[in-house]
Amino acid sequence: MLGKLFNTLVALYIFKVRIAFCLYHNHDLNIYSELLINDSNKANTYHKHLLKEQHNQDEYNNYFEKLCPKPEDIAPCLCVLDTEHSELNLDCRAVVDITQLQNVFQAEFPETSFNRLDMSRSSITVLPSGVFGNITFKHMDFLISSLEVVEDGAFGGSVETLKDLSFQYCNITQFPFESIKNFKVIESIWLRGNKYSAIPSFESDTLKWMTLGSPYLTEIPEFLPNTLPALEDLQFNDSPITNIVPGHFKNLHGLQSLSFRWLQLSGVLTANSFVWDEGQVVTWIDLFHNNYYKIEPGAIQFTEGMYVDIRFNLMDTLEEEVWRPLLELNGTLEVQGLDINCDCGIAWIVTNPQFLEYTVDAFCADGTSFFDLDPKDYIDC
Repeated sequence: MLGKLFNTLVALYIFKVRIAFCLYHNHDLNIYSELLINDSNKANTYHKHLLKEQHNQDEYNNYFEKLCPKPEDIAPCLCVLDTEHSELNLDCRAVVDITQLQNVFQAEFPETSFNRLDMSRSSITVLPSGVFGNITFKHMDFLISSLEVVEDGAFGGSVETLKDLSFQYCNITQFPFESIKNFKVIESIWLRGNKYSAIPSFESDTLKWMTLGSPYLTEIPEFLPNTLPALEDLQFNDSPITNIVPGHFKNLHGLQSLSFRWLQLSGVLTANSFVWDEGQVVTWIDLFHNNYYKIEPGAIQFTEGMYVDIRFNLMDTLEEEVWRPLLELNGTLEVQGLDINCDCGIAWIVTNPQFLEYTVDAFCADGTSFFDLDPKDYIDC
């Protein structure tokens, strides 16, 4: 008799757990299971609490669904609820032309404030002024789209709300750089991999990160005093830029990181190319994959803990006069891809364990790692 009662209780317990498993998250399920074993009254109370939470979540989702336009009015765009962050997003990746996009934003929107607009890989070529009507976004993504022209005024009321703009790897020849100053809270703009040939001076009180690059861009824009006080990270990529004007970045007082990847910087990086104004603390210089064969002493004003990347350039030695000041400031030097002559010119690194550790991916021209060199061979250098 007791055995049957025990089996019945176990079956009831398993049944309740299975129901709970269908309804609740793992954390809730663990609590509920423990209560079933130790206190059935508390388990029932907790069960009712979870049912109420589930009901509230359904009401919450229904509320947000009512904020979306009718699906047929904004097709092929989709209004999507991000339940984790309680935000509305608009997915317009399927839009094929500007007429379709204009029709979408002529629909009735119960809610006009959205978090993200996703138009990555879209085939539209022009983003005209006023196209979004009174709908605003915090983030816009046009990654790998077919955009060629972004007109002044294209962002409408979003100049008050936009924090992030991504136009990477499009076909943009025209972009309203002069209008960046109108964005009130913008933090990042990503414009690498496009087709513009020049960048005028621009300004922003809030911009922190900017990535630029075009196969037709041959010059770095001028940065005027007090125009980009918040800019921390500036990147130029995949452009036929051949020269850095000495002192060009001294007006960027908040600058921390500079990157020049896959450009055509060549010849000699001359003294005072990267020097800083009082108060500037730049800690990252990236010259990856350029054509420098020599860097002069004093070309870079080193700071404490600075990271310098000279990988895949044309230098065949690491001159002590140039690089000792960096390593003495606990900096890091990345040198992969250099065919370095492992003669007495590198004795100052090989015989100093600290310098050796922070000269990263260093190899001789014959493929021997610096770590495999015997410091004793350099005693007489």
